[in-house]
Amino acid sequence: MANPAFDVDQALKHLASQSIKQGRDVRTAVRSLTLKALQQRELTLEQTGKVLRSVTEGVTLGVAKRATAKSAKRAPAKTAKRPAAKTAKRPAVRTAKRAKSTATRKLR
Repeated sequence: MANPAFDVDQALKHLASQSIKQGRDVRTAVRSLTLKALQQRELTLEQTGKVLRSVTEGVTLGVAKRATAKSAKRAPAKTAKRPAAKTAKRPAVRTAKRAKSTATRKLR
């Protein structure tokens, strides 16, 4: 026989997930869902923890589903390949080498 508290927790998780996935007034939906779940249970630390855990897991699942749905709607971005960089020396490096060689010549 199935544990009735487990089924209620799964249903609560599913409802929280669906309210996040829809994305309309998320804060109010989650708050009212949490409040109703707390009112239907005993007010113990264990039951409160179960409600909060179920709602949090449902919210996490809903956010993940919403993110994958949004990314599936977007077209894949095309990445342009950059041409290979030339290995030319930078002018600052050349200038520093010239200054060094000039200083060496003056010392001789």
